[in-house]
Amino acid sequence: MLDNNNDDGDIFVYTGEEGQRIPKDVTHVRVPNGVTTIRARAFYGRSDLISVCLSASVQRIEFAAFCHCTSLAWIIFPKDDEGRLEEIGGHAFYCCESLTALKLPTTVRGIGPRAFYGCRSLVSMDLREGIRQIAQQAFLDCASLKHIKIPSTTKKIGNETFYRCHSLESVELSEGIEEIGHAAFGMCKSLRNLRLPSTVERIGRRAFCACKNLQAIELPVGLKEVGRRGFHRCNAIKSVRFYVRGNRYFELTCHGNALEHDDNRELVLKGARSKEKLGVFQAAHTLVCEALLPKYFAMFLERCASEPDAIFYFLSRKNAELLYEAATFVPKQNKRKLEQI
Repeated sequence: MLDNNNDDGDIFVYTGEEGQRIPKDVTHVRVPNGVTTIRARAFYGRSDLISVCLSASVQRIEFAAFCHCTSLAWIIFPKDDEGRLEEIGGHAFYCCESLTALKLPTTVRGIGPRAFYGCRSLVSMDLREGIRQIAQQAFLDCASLKHIKIPSTTKKIGNETFYRCHSLESVELSEGIEEIGHAAFGMCKSLRNLRLPSTVERIGRRAFCACKNLQAIELPVGLKEVGRRGFHRCNAIKSVRFYVRGNRYFELTCHGNALEHDDNRELVLKGARSKEKLGVFQAAHTLVCEALLPKYFAMFLERCASEPDAIFYFLSRKNAELLYEAATFVPKQNKRKLEQI
């Protein structure tokens, strides 16, 4: 059905009826009041489609509804106080390469797997409070996305959700998030700083793998589990902050692994025997935490973590004095820093 009473040209009116024929060359779509669902694959592969205007009655966008609509640039949602959209299904906007900005309504509760996978021109995505689930690979390969804020109502970020978002410079994680899935932010090579909220309990395998420009990490006090190689190949790390709850804390090793500790050994920090400056999580500066006093550990990180030439550092729990054993290639200024602690 075409609406010809429009100054901008013909607009296809989608009724949601089963079997409705949708022209392959459709360019503009209007969804009228009364339609509650955009059916699965309804506009699949309509590469000429430019804009979609949704009515307030739409509650669900089903699987692959706009998949491979490569020219789709505009999606007009109803106002927050009018709309009912709750669910964006898996693959719903898969490879919609012309989308540049989206502001989802506050009514949305779930984003399905691969919903915006491959939206390579998407620069801005406004995720509103109320979203409970962001499924796996939802924004994978959104290579132009620069900033994302995860709302507090989202408890888990799915596996590979923002994988290969190469332009992602900042991530704001709200208090309330409990789990970050496997490779959720893997290969986000523009990401520089990361602060995990206190509510985060689990970080999945390779969650931040190959974030090669990540320079600062703050691990939360409530952390219970970090998957293997959670920070693997984060070679630019200069600062890591740990928080201790009782005698329990995590060790980050040269391969980006994280090991849990709850004992009280004498050895606190250990650097690797290597002159090669490969970064904190490489052989040049392996961090091994066997027991720690938070005050001295924080001071060490601030003053020495960016100096990958350091070799051995010990902390005596008996007299709270930081001692060191240096090799010939340890810079003198590094020694002075240690003596000032």
